[in-house]
Amino acid sequence: SLGECTVDVEVTFHSISAAATPSLHLHAAPAPLAIHTPLRPEQLTVSGKLNKLRKFYRPTSASVKALSAERDLLPLGRQVSELELTYSFEQAEKDNVKVTLRARSLYDVLYDSPFESQLWMLFDANKQLMGVGDALHEYDATVPKGKYTVKLFVRHDARALLDKLKALEVTVDFSLAKELTAPVYTTLGAAITGGAKYTGGLSLKGARTVLHVAPPSDKAAGAKYGDFLVGTLQLHEHKQEIPLLCRVPQAEADEDEAKDKEEKTDEALMGEAVRDAKVKRLKELRDDAKKADAFALLAAELVKEHPEHLPLLNEIMLKHDVDGDKGEEAPKAGERCRKAVAAADAIISAVKVPALASHYGVKHDTADPAQKKVCKEMDKNRDALVDALLVKGARTAELLEAAPSGSLRAGVDGAGVLKEGRSALEELHAAWLQIQQWVVAKDQKLETQAKHAFVLSAHERRHGRPGAAMAELLRLAKTKEGAPNKKVVAEIRSVCQQMGWVHLDEYYEELTFKLFPSSFPLH
Repeated sequence: SLGECTVDVEVTFHSISAAATPSLHLHAAPAPLAIHTPLRPEQLTVSGKLNKLRKFYRPTSASVKALSAERDLLPLGRQVSELELTYSFEQAEKDNVKVTLRARSLYDVLYDSPFESQLWMLFDANKQLMGVGDALHEYDATVPKGKYTVKLFVRHDARALLDKLKALEVTVDFSLAKELTAPVYTTLGAAITGGAKYTGGLSLKGARTVLHVAPPSDKAAGAKYGDFLVGTLQLHEHKQEIPLLCRVPQAEADEDEAKDKEEKTDEALMGEAVRDAKVKRLKELRDDAKKADAFALLAAELVKEHPEHLPLLNEIMLKHDVDGDKGEEAPKAGERCRKAVAAADAIISAVKVPALASHYGVKHDTADPAQKKVCKEMDKNRDALVDALLVKGARTAELLEAAPSGSLRAGVDGAGVLKEGRSALEELHAAWLQIQQWVVAKDQKLETQAKHAFVLSAHERRHGRPGAAMAELLRLAKTKEGAPNKKVVAEIRSVCQQMGWVHLDEYYEELTFKLFPSSFPLH
């Protein structure tokens, strides 16, 4: 020890206070931010960053059940019940995205919570568990493109309290690939007109500096009216952060669409509105097996009135482009495929393929409004044609015996599918040649790539090239984009069986049970 000594210590206190705490909300207009420096002059540097998109979801289903009478029974015979809420959302970005789930009205408390427990589980489209979380902390899960299901469980011994939560809203925060900037201005006038931005400065002791934070000028991918952009307002010199929320405004009116309406008569606009309303109703009837007759009647009426309206023809094709039940009889399968092929042919005829080919044979000036409108319409026609060709190819292949056979299945009538003088294999080959003219697989969405791979596999395996089919199927199976596709794995197994690769077939058989559980693994 050095013994006693005298030390002079000088302590300097400094701080700033921001009136926006605990958070700053941006709407259509800039929001003020008042910063006070009470103790000494301070150097200020302020910036706003938005790096998450917040969406809100209501449950698609809700149920309350009593738990075990032996394990979940509290004193005085109070039976614990559990509320199970199911939510659905979609991650639409091509790359993996980090998502954060919260039931905000239940969170941030643990021991003080009025409920016994809150737990959520996140599953992909194949019922694979992607992440779990509870009420106390924020838990992130990184997910690829695809559709997801959330199961939220809340427990309490008062069933009436759980019943009140059946419409509980949850939020899902999606991390943005590119963060947006919320610009900061010195005056309200500059914020409104987009004038000179605030670049920092010295705030004197006791001074009150009022800045104005404006919403970002850029748009976030997938953002819709009512969503929130989430981020922070950073005071760099003091390492202080203020939560920043910005409501996504309503989308601007489409000038081309408004101009198009001005050019049409009231009678024409009324006719389109009635037609679109009927097509919307047709879409509602499509998935209801009990209303198949109502669908058929309405579809026949609309086709008679609008024989080349693509959204209508697409609804009819989607109605018939369905997989058969396991053990489906051959005549029934033939009739189902015939209807799908007929619906696809109607679309192929309506898009006028020669005119479409002529359009894409040259470049167009998209700066010209008239040319831009034509190009937009042609892109819609091309997408409809691609979908129709793939449906026709897939349903034609389904009528054949298992590969490598090119014959029709026993009991299947090829009428309505096979053109006069063509065999089943020749019809499949003709469909495949059309697909090759219009489809570049790697440029398509993952779902379309899978449909293309099925037709490619059906064609190549029947023309002595199963290796080419396997190469494309394995490319899809190994992609990091989206959840694994059960049909792709099944087709890989079918190719393995054709080539006698027993070991690989057994590998994918075991993988099927792992990747595609039959139910949600909740326990």
